Amino acid sequence: MSLPYTPETLPSEDTVSLSAALDRELRRVSNALVTRLNLDTSREIEKPAPGMVRYYDSTVYDPGEGTGLYLYTGGAWRKLAFEDGLP
Repeated sequence: MSLPYTPETLPSEDTVSLSAALDRELRRVSNALVTRLNLDTSREIEKPAPGMVRYYDSTVYDPGEGTGLYLYTGGAWRKLAFEDGLP
């Protein structure tokens, strides 16, 4: 799974520039993760991207196997199964 994020070169002139650049980079990483995870579970995602992970409550939308954690891969939502029985 790839994230919609490519790191930028950080400045090395001074700590103020580095601090500002790190702040920008962390915000970009956060945005990339939120985009990939898409934590809004109140509706179906219109255009899911490969690698997206989402928890679906089957009362709002059921991608086919009931409530649980799903991964979008191969053009479909696939419910993740865990050895310890968690959804």
